[in-house]
Amino acid sequence: MVYTTAKKILERAYPGSRYREIGIYPHLPSGYYRDLKLVKEVFAPTIRYLKELLELPTFGLREIRVKTDILEDPKYDYLFSVDTLNELVLSGIPFRDAYKNWGRN
Repeated sequence: MVYTTAKKILERAYPGSRYREIGIYPHLPSGYYRDLKLVKEVFAPTIRYLKELLELPTFGLREIRVKTDILEDPKYDYLFSVDTLNELVLSGIPFRDAYKNWGRN
């Protein structure tokens, strides 16, 4: 039962993959040199590829620069308008009145 389930899961997850070609499934006993060789052929390139993928965010994070004065730009004047309106509404002012008052200021 477990064998069939594992086989079906792998075949659905990796259609047309080398799992089907070489017959490597998680239920096989370990210790056979041939099995180990076949597993390495499948997983070694994958691990190398994953290592390369993990290098991308590392490179990207090194290049990030934080602009500390970005909120000085006039286009960000209304950035916190929702928070301001929410504070006014929570203090008891009806939303329409708070919205009108905020719009006038």
